[in-house]
Amino acid sequence: MRTEMESEIPSLLTRLASALQIAPNVPGALEIVGDTLRRDGPLHAWTVDLAGRMHAQGHGAMKDVRKDAATVSPSLSIVTELISRMWQTGGSGYHAAFAAASENLESVLDARVMARAKGGSAQKTANTLVILIVVMIAFLTRGDAMAEVTQQPFVQAAYAVIVLVVVYGHSVISNIIDDSV
Repeated sequence: MRTEMESEIPSLLTRLASALQIAPNVPGALEIVGDTLRRDGPLHAWTVDLAGRMHAQGHGAMKDVRKDAATVSPSLSIVTELISRMWQTGGSGYHAAFAAASENLESVLDARVMARAKGGSAQKTANTLVILIVVMIAFLTRGDAMAEVTQQPFVQAAYAVIVLVVVYGHSVISNIIDDSV
């Protein structure tokens, strides 16, 4: 859900910045922009709910919305803060600041999407290497030329150590990829 929301945040911010130029009513603009997002996406539901809360509860709604957004995604938390400040402050000067902040956040989210793609590619490469190592070991243990050697306990222990090192290395690499993305 977090990834789906973050992928749509740049669209939300761009459309919201444009809508706020036309109509400075933040809850109304948010409602209009929410209707332009993917209907089956989680950001659509979040945006419509936020606009409804803003209409019903006023500025007091933002405290709970900030907490909820922070549990979902740091990027969504930033968006919530931008919307809240725009709603409280308003004005053309703040609109320019909102537009600049939204462009910066868009750049960060675009970079994150690229990093996820690169991380997925790196993970596939690591998986391929593990499979190749296992196939190579299986090939060596099954071959007639190595049949006698592979029966020795030392060689079997060496193969077991190799497999354990490969599995451990794969988990370390996977964790590094996950943490960096």
